[in-house]
Amino acid sequence: MTPAPLPPLPNSQPPAPTDKTAPIPAARDVPFPGTLQLTVDATDVTRGIFRIRERVPVTAAGDLVLLYPKWIPGGHTPRGDIAKVAGFKFSANGQPLEWKRDTIDVAAFHVNVPAGVTVVDVEFQYLTPTAANQGRIVATPDLASIQWISNSLYPAGYYVRQIPVQASVIVPTGCQLPAPESENSIRHVRPNGPERINSRGFSRRTSMFRTGSDCNIIW
Repeated sequence: MTPAPLPPLPNSQPPAPTDKTAPIPAARDVPFPGTLQLTVDATDVTRGIFRIRERVPVTAAGDLVLLYPKWIPGGHTPRGDIAKVAGFKFSANGQPLEWKRDTIDVAAFHVNVPAGVTVVDVEFQYLTPTAANQGRIVATPDLASIQWISNSLYPAGYYVRQIPVQASVIVPTGCQLPAPESENSIRHVRPNGPERINSRGFSRRTSMFRTGSDCNIIW
């Protein structure tokens, strides 16, 4: 007599499908309506933590999708440093906003924008490697390499070349900043006031070298 088959154990059941988050808008080659304001606080070079603040203009209420860059120039796979970002906060007019991670694309964040909001404030940290086995070290008390592409989110629905960005970096006390080159520039901020140097492209990186008590910004 053939025994009856045993019922499957609860933990062997296939998981229920996860509901898909709202769709991610496809990129279009049209101008973004506004300018992103991006500030990277690079003063904590001892622990290698960059603190990022962004202001993202919005034109409508509803689902705002912000993306962390996955495709890096010169890379052949989507290898953006998403595992090194933490502490996401989204707010508007001083009030926190509801948000959630996309259920399929881990580099996409859905922010619920209330009616009447024109700017969404974003905060997060980029945790740079502190040992060689974690990746290339980009922040030490002697050197910091600020890679804009690793320290930013951008709105879905646009080619990144169509998104203007006003970028700033807060540097440690003692840094020697280059003389201003033009008004169409990137702003570098020290604790005792801002100075301006020319921006040469959002995806490039700014290197900050410290020697003794002085620090120089080099492009």
